[in-house]
Amino acid sequence: STHQALPQVLSSLRARTRAYLVLAAPPRGMRNLVDWVAAQGAPDAQTLLSVLAQLIGAVRSLQRRGMQGLWLNPRQILLGDDGRVLLLPGAAAILPTVARQPLPEHALPLAPELRSGRALDGRADQFALAALAYWLL
Repeated sequence: STHQALPQVLSSLRARTRAYLVLAAPPRGMRNLVDWVAAQGAPDAQTLLSVLAQLIGAVRSLQRRGMQGLWLNPRQILLGDDGRVLLLPGAAAILPTVARQPLPEHALPLAPELRSGRALDGRADQFALAALAYWLL
């Protein structure tokens, strides 16, 4: 995805320092949300809306590619001093062309349909975003 809040895949033509490096490194100075909140405290309304808008764009981009039931772990959401968000998706219940994936036991918050194994749609990810916003507040 070319969405700016998602990590970019490195070109196979570009030399890599390690064979397993597929994603571009995040810009310097970015901190995960847990560390950011610990340092800054709860965000003001404008900052919260900016973070959520970027996360919504990233989640929608992943959904357009068939990923649903995302685990939005605050430790895998990076925030820069300039307000830029970078989502490093850790797990998803539904990936294109793959059987439904089990999510880690500690994956919270999850929508009720994810917990019970029912059918998924975009509402599960909306629930996760709302729970993340609540956590930030």
